[in-house]
Amino acid sequence: MQKENLSNETKVSLISELIEKTKSNHSLPFYNTNEIFVPGVGPLDAKIMIIGEAPGREESIQGKPFVGRSGQLLSRILSEQGFDRATLFVTNVVKYRPPNNQTPTHQECMAWAGAYLRKEIEIIQPKIIITLGACATKTFLGEKISISKIHGNIFETANYKIVPMYHPAYLLRNSNMIKDVKQALNNAKEIHTEIVHNYVDNLLITCA
Repeated sequence: MQKENLSNETKVSLISELIEKTKSNHSLPFYNTNEIFVPGVGPLDAKIMIIGEAPGREESIQGKPFVGRSGQLLSRILSEQGFDRATLFVTNVVKYRPPNNQTPTHQECMAWAGAYLRKEIEIIQPKIIITLGACATKTFLGEKISISKIHGNIFETANYKIVPMYHPAYLLRNSNMIKDVKQALNNAKEIHTEIVHNYVDNLLITCA
């Protein structure tokens, strides 16, 4: 069940506590004293949350998600489809860079989901979650799903809707699939517009 709406001040406090608590959890997969913790970035009241797999080399240097080549491509695609990345909350399932950029297993992703991601979502309270790539998508929809079969589909939960998409790192190698991601983003945009309109309508009814 979705928690009551949290104030931005409360969210700042809760996120800070979550980060500090998680940094001290040395049992989490990929914990490494030589790697920095890479938290999510963006407005804490964002209605759209983008969730990838794990930080890469550039992300581990800058301490921010999606700032390398994949992130630059993501930003360009978002902009071309009318999204302002500054209004979105962008994060990863795993918050430390895996050795040699290895792909986290489903079990490793689920360990992070239980320790951090689930709480992160509860604090941000998004209406739409865009999962980038198989790892992030399987964290929500199960280990047996195929990202190629459900890409761009909309999955509804009690608190938010999930839109799975290909990871931008995949798009760097398969640029012909960018058009499919743009269509999926259009689907997300339509949902977002509907949510905003319903929110305003409900607010007006409440105030009447």
